[in-house]
Amino acid sequence: MSALVPRAAGLVPRLAGPVRPGSTAAGAAPTFVNKNPRNLERMRLARKQEGWRLEPESRMYWHRAVFEATNRHTSAHVEHQAGRRLASASSRELCVRRHLFSAVDVCAAEAVGRVLARRCLEAGITELEFPTTEEQLERSNRLRSFVRAMEEEGLKLQEPPAIKPEPWWSKDRQQKPWHVPEEEVVG
Repeated sequence: MSALVPRAAGLVPRLAGPVRPGSTAAGAAPTFVNKNPRNLERMRLARKQEGWRLEPESRMYWHRAVFEATNRHTSAHVEHQAGRRLASASSRELCVRRHLFSAVDVCAAEAVGRVLARRCLEAGITELEFPTTEEQLERSNRLRSFVRAMEEEGLKLQEPPAIKPEPWWSKDRQQKPWHVPEEEVVG
């Protein structure tokens, strides 16, 4: 139940009962905790798993695109470094399939790339790792059209490097801008 409390400007609704500290009824909260699990990734502060040097696949990514072209279908998905699928698109989906003549040609790869890119952008993923070589791009027209479609939709297929802090004992460690040594102030 709420009651009306008179104020100079007029009547203002007031909540009945005690007001907990930090609640919205008491005004703005004094502290803010960001509970977005991808917050550190977006600020480039999260660690990238390095894996072992002799492994065939690199694990230096936060988000990775995987393209699969078979004799019957074309599909792709984006996976997080923890192994979860974040977005996927395939020529098996009815909404994609009805616009295609064939599910395995270059147009199908381009359509899957466009749909996947739009789904990634809707999910907030703007940069992802796509491990491919120039030789693979030259050999496969489907892969080339998939990559071109994803780049045209606005995805960057190269993740920025993670920011690694220097150890506290390193002589090359950068000073923080708000810490000024006394020698610079006096001199």
